[in-house]
Formats: sequence, structure tokens, C-alpha cells
Amino acid sequence: MDLGTHFSQTQCPTSPADMLGDLLDAVIEVRPVAATTREWIVTGILSAIRRDESLDQALGLAGTGKTRLQAQLLMLQRDERLCEALQLVALDESVSTWQRCQRLAPELRRFMREAWPKTKRMSAPPEFWPAYKRALWHAARTDMKLPETASGLHKIVPRNDAFSGKKTGGKLLANYL
Repeated sequence: MDLGTHFSQTQCPTSPADMLGDLLDAVIEVRPVAATTREWIVTGILSAIRRDESLDQALGLAGTGKTRLQAQLLMLQRDERLCEALQLVALDESVSTWQRCQRLAPELRRFMREAWPKTKRMSAPPEFWPAYKRALWHAARTDMKLPETASGLHKIVPRNDAFSGKKTGGKLLANYL
């Protein structure tokens, strides 16, 4: 079952969502699990048994003050689509990330005010829309609040690897939402 999001063994998953995604990918692809993931799952299972806590809490996937896994995955999807839109608003590769954010912010506000209310019940964005606008539609579809300022957009870039195209275990999990 190849979703085109194979999580490379050479990557070192660090977040619980990435490690869970790495574990899922390893099972699907019948490949070895990354060492950090193996250590995480063993430690989590033993902790759950010894402390009589739920496995999701022992693995750091749930608990007081933690965002639920589904919300984390929706945020990954949202940010990936916003980074895609940022990439698409540039006329050429010399445009800086900050300039992209400055270009996209007013378009995003206009989109949320005018286009989204009319199209949110659709199963897909209209094909005739520009690519950046279709990416915004998919970001809005996550139901996660979208940052509508240039600085808000700029903050998501370091948290997201969309510009590099790097796939993570969390992004693999997000594909199943």
C-alpha cells in the first residue's frame, strides 16, 4: 500500500506522531522500524504496563495539556497546504519566504471572507481556480484556524517541511484522516 509518502529509514522521527507514523509505515512496507521509534514504543508499552496508564498517554500521544493526535495531524495538513500556497504565490524562486507571506496574507483573508463560505460544502475546490487558491481551500478544509497575517504565516514555515518535500511519519498518518 504505497501512498507516495514513504517515511525514510534514514530520517530520525522525533515527535510521537512521527514515531507512530514511522511504525505504521514500517508495518505496511514490511521494513525495519527506526531505532528511535523502536525505543519509544518499547518504553511506552512498559510504562503503560508498570504505571497502569493508557498506552496513548504512555506514548505521549494524549494527556493533560497535550493536543489530541487528530488535531496535531490536522495542523500538519493545514500547515503543509499553507506552505504549498506560499510556494505557489512566488513568481520565481528568488522571492523570499517573508515576501511570499506578505503576498499570501491578503489573498488568504480575501479567500476566507469571499470564496470559502461559498465553497466549503464542496468535495473539492473548483479546477479553474489558481493552484495557490486550491491549496488554501484544502488548508481551510481542515477546520483548523488559518493564520491570516504575514507574520502568522511566517511562523508555520519552520514547523513544516513542505518546502523541502520531506515526508514524516506524522504526514503519513495525516493522509489517513
